[in-house]
Amino acid sequence: MFNRKKDKIEFTEKDGEEITIRDASGTGRPTIDLTDAGTGGILSFLRRNKGPAAAISSFVLFFLAALLVRQRLADDAPVPFEQHAIIETALDEGLPVEDYLSRLLRQEAKVEQLAGAARRLGVARLSPGTKALLYYERITDPEPYQARLFTGPQTSLLFAFEGEGRVELLSNKLLKSYIAERWVLEADMLDLMTGKSSRLKAPWELLSRTEEILSWSIGLRNLQKGDILCWVWEAQKYEGDPSFRKASVAGLQLSARSLDTVVFAIRPAGGRDTAFYDYEGRPLRRQFLRSPVRYGRISSRYNLTRLNPVLKYIKAHKGTDFAAPEGAEVYALADGVVVKRGLYGPNGNYVKIRHDSIYATGYLHLSRFEDSVQLGDTVRQGQVIGYVGQTGSATGPHVCLRFWRRDFQDDFVHAFQYLPEPPALPLLERQQFYQTRDSILAAIRSLDD
Repeated sequence: MFNRKKDKIEFTEKDGEEITIRDASGTGRPTIDLTDAGTGGILSFLRRNKGPAAAISSFVLFFLAALLVRQRLADDAPVPFEQHAIIETALDEGLPVEDYLSRLLRQEAKVEQLAGAARRLGVARLSPGTKALLYYERITDPEPYQARLFTGPQTSLLFAFEGEGRVELLSNKLLKSYIAERWVLEADMLDLMTGKSSRLKAPWELLSRTEEILSWSIGLRNLQKGDILCWVWEAQKYEGDPSFRKASVAGLQLSARSLDTVVFAIRPAGGRDTAFYDYEGRPLRRQFLRSPVRYGRISSRYNLTRLNPVLKYIKAHKGTDFAAPEGAEVYALADGVVVKRGLYGPNGNYVKIRHDSIYATGYLHLSRFEDSVQLGDTVRQGQVIGYVGQTGSATGPHVCLRFWRRDFQDDFVHAFQYLPEPPALPLLERQQFYQTRDSILAAIRSLDD
């Protein structure tokens, strides 16, 4: 509790003429005390100063005193909210509501009335650690005029003590913040994928999610030891709750030294969990994924003069081989319709997908097909269509990706950079995106502090 101190006015004479008035306590607002016989009292000052000069001085003093009294009356007017004192506390022990209210209020009848209203709202006892906000009009007031108790993660009780008093059940605000964390790869991704190294600092599920988000822009197979991955979570908590909880991915920054690049993936505020954009607000999601397998490495490129490893003579290789472990999932690069599915000689188990009137893709040497995907089915980008194998003419587990543009088999790796890109965010949405982006980048930079 706060005890109000009695304020005094101190009169100081300077050079026999000038009089200054200040608050003797150094804090609070001044009051007038005409009966004080000490050096600070007005009557004492008049007794020490006789004659015309004293008369003039007394007139000045009483005029100033009247102004101060008037100012004090004005001070009793309601204080704007921003000048109120708000004190935050937390209970060390569990208490019945009436016991807690009796600590704040002197009127037992009002305590019982408010405690009864709280019980009718379902709150009879406060748990240890219950957070409270106490509102005072002035810091020196002995009693608050309101108290807010956070009795649950989503609700709180507001006690208003003015007049007869009242109790309201409030909904706590949902607060959001960004929480960043940094991971450094302790081994090359290819070593991790092939089992040559077990040194992994970042959790696999985090790398898997990163691959999903960046699958249109960069393959994690190229990452090397020392590359840095910064994750930013959009965390949430309810007002009055002491801790934030990770809710969803807000963005990430990948610093790949081997590629001499920094990749940003940022989700707009309120955007879908799959909608990520680059630094300038261009969607990362494109018509085609960059790879049909996760973490797979390119073992053989499109080459019209390649020496066939099985036949041992020059034969055009009109696809791109992605080496991956036997049984690894193979994904459709884009939305489309399955137009071929079966065993096709040297191609082994083979799936072909027509994406539109221009583009088609084929997936060769599969160990088996995904049972839920049949001939004529419509598939979505990223949907599993089969599993890595070495059926047909193959020397090891991989998937050979074929890419057709207007029925011409083209080099997918080369053509990828020229494939259609989705439009950037509209101008108005982009401005809001930049604000989100800057907040996310600030969270990343805070890791260096």
